Amino acid sequence: MRYKNQTIHFSKLFKPVLLLALAIIVGVVGYSFLEGYSFLDALYMTVITISTVGYEVVKPLSATGKSFTIVLILVNIGLLTYFITLITRYLLDGKFIKRYKQIKMENSINNLRNHVIICGFGRNGKESAYILQQNNIPFVIIESKDDWKDEVNFTVQFFIKGN
Repeated sequence: MRYKNQTIHFSKLFKPVLLLALAIIVGVVGYSFLEGYSFLDALYMTVITISTVGYEVVKPLSATGKSFTIVLILVNIGLLTYFITLITRYLLDGKFIKRYKQIKMENSINNLRNHVIICGFGRNGKESAYILQQNNIPFVIIESKDDWKDEVNFTVQFFIKGN
């Protein structure tokens, strides 16, 4: 369950990887069926086509094979653009770092023992957290609001955003 919760944060990255794998499978099947290539030759043609290297054609393509190659190139240019856009947005808008920190905190919370859970961080929750911190008792705060951080004058190490 814990592994599933952690991978859900990176699920948006799986989609382009799966699309790339699908494109490779379609390319291999297409070249094998249309041109009669062996698996290795079909894989080679697919990889050089997808990567736009265009190194060397295994054997001359038929008109159908050329049409298939054109479609494969156009589809993969779109996939590559989508993949680069998604990765760039994911890394630059801070979601990756935020999710990494969240996973790290969840792992730390899972390793806590003999701790107190404070549900709600209103006046009483803040006072309880302050007393617990002064006595070096570990605690986890569960709060639905994000604006509480400016209202405290002590360090809150473990926090879970509730609903």
